[in-house]
Amino acid sequence: NSGLVVVCSAGNAGKDAAGNLRYGGISVPGAEPAAITVGALNTRDTVFRSDDAVCTYSSRGPTYPDLHSKPDLLAPGNRIVSLRAPGSYLDSNYPEFRV
Repeated sequence: NSGLVVVCSAGNAGKDAAGNLRYGGISVPGAEPAAITVGALNTRDTVFRSDDAVCTYSSRGPTYPDLHSKPDLLAPGNRIVSLRAPGSYLDSNYPEFRV
């Protein structure tokens, strides 16, 4: 109402303790109808969008108690390849992650 755009994470409650897919896991602030809620997308390491899917760990709606469909937006969130800092903690301790 103040003219601000609120963008927040959907969360990581997409599975229950047994590893089963869980719906209704988006909590505050992502459950707020006016907030833009972003979930994680698995691109499956291809350039094709037809095989993309919500990551299993990413929270998804419906929200409680108003049953809004969330997340509003998905962004790559699985197996992201990025820059590394040679000699950093991650570089030194996890060489198997180098691409």
